[in-house]
Amino acid sequence: MTSLCTPMSRSLTFMWENVLDAVRQGLPAGLQEHQAMGLLLALLHDGAAGPLLIERRYTLTEQVRQLIMLSPAKLWTAQEIARRLAMGTSTLRRRFAARIAELSTNC
Repeated sequence: MTSLCTPMSRSLTFMWENVLDAVRQGLPAGLQEHQAMGLLLALLHDGAAGPLLIERRYTLTEQVRQLIMLSPAKLWTAQEIARRLAMGTSTLRRRFAARIAELSTNC
């Protein structure tokens, strides 16, 4: 299984501490949720939100589409997409090639 751990950047550490402080201090639920949203935004900023935001029940094509929609202006590479989907680049290419072959035989 691929690890879901991500390196803790300064922004992630800061936001994680804010969430913990909000919970420890018993702040109202709305404020705790606000801090949790900040943590999710920091994960997105660091490129680590994919496993949380991408629906794994969808096809690989749809997962890639969802990932690109998270940051459409980014110049995506196969290596970056594969990394965000927790797979190797060769696996990503192989799965797409198999899908293309499947579609070609159905035409």
